[in-house]
Amino acid sequence: MKASRFTWLAVIVGMGLLSGMAHADAMFQVGGSFGCPNNSCYGGIYTLNFVGNNTGTTFDVTLTAVTPTSGVAFGDFISNVEFGDGNTISSVSLTSAPGGTSAWSTTYGPLNNAGCKGGNNNFGCSSQNLVGGLYTLAKADGSTYSWTWHVVFSKPLNLNPGGMHIGLQYENVANTSNGLIVSESVPEPSSLLLLGTGFGGVGLFFRRRFRKSIC
Repeated sequence: MKASRFTWLAVIVGMGLLSGMAHADAMFQVGGSFGCPNNSCYGGIYTLNFVGNNTGTTFDVTLTAVTPTSGVAFGDFISNVEFGDGNTISSVSLTSAPGGTSAWSTTYGPLNNAGCKGGNNNFGCSSQNLVGGLYTLAKADGSTYSWTWHVVFSKPLNLNPGGMHIGLQYENVANTSNGLIVSESVPEPSSLLLLGTGFGGVGLFFRRRFRKSIC
């Protein structure tokens, strides 16, 4: 009976790991405890989350910004957001954004002081539409904002952290400043930390089973 229980547990754990490998939800972060290698986070924390089949090319990509509570970007507005994973993007459409998708215009990157430059489809990029010449959404006051795109890449997702890129731009309300640009290649996938936690739970389960068997 003990051998049978071990066999079934091994099968269940194996199926769970294979399922996780087939459906790769990968999250990458810069800012906060993960550091900001290019020193352009301005006190914010930014995460990039890819949800989809790791062997496929279609993903829902979410960029989340926890805006700064002080510093040079505080009180500005997020005027542009950008992402990339090093692969060519075949198509990109914004499906969720602060104020609704109609409040943003989506094209390709890269991002510079003029906003989403277009022409380089290694990056997806969305710009906030001005209302009466003013920015009205995504104010940097410590609030958290998210943008989600439905993306088709030209080939399967590149999970190399060095290929993942996060970009945002902070502008003053009247769009008269040069803008503060967050431009970071993300250093480490936080999903690996979650995977490690999962294995720790499996190990704890085995230790408990082993103690019961020897009592």
